[in-house]
Amino acid sequence: MFKILNRIIMAAAALLPAVAYPVNIPSASYLIHSSGKHLVKDGSGQAVLKSAGTSGVSMFSIKQAADGFFNILAPDGTALSLDGDYDARFLADYNSYNAQYAIEAVDDFYVTIRCRANDRYLGVDNTADGTYVYSNKITPN
Repeated sequence: MFKILNRIIMAAAALLPAVAYPVNIPSASYLIHSSGKHLVKDGSGQAVLKSAGTSGVSMFSIKQAADGFFNILAPDGTALSLDGDYDARFLADYNSYNAQYAIEAVDDFYVTIRCRANDRYLGVDNTADGTYVYSNKITPN
C-alpha cells in the first residue's frame, strides 16, 4: 500500500476532485510505501523504493486521465506506466491504459494504486533501498 502524503508535508497544491473515490487526490504528492520508503524514478526510469532524504526523492504530479483514473507524472513529465507484463517504469506515453491508475482509499492515510491496463496493484517483493516497484500484485502490499 502507498500513502499519498498530502496531510503532513504536502506542498501548497490545489486538490483535484475525488471523482469516484472517497479520497482527495492532490495535484502533487510524494508517494510513500507502507514501509516508509518513497517511490522514486531511478536513472533508468524504473520505479523503485528509496529512503527519505536520499537523492531522487521528489513529488509527483497527479493528473486526471479518464473515467476516474489518474496519471502519475515524474518532474520530467514521464508517466508511471506498466512496462511489459509487470514492471512499473516511467515512460513518455501517458495516454495509454498502461499509464492510468485508480487511486483507492484504504483508510485515512493509505491508498492502493491499481493499473488500468492489467487491473493489478503496485507493490514490491521486499523493501530494501532500490527495490523495484511492480504492477503485478493481485492484492495490495
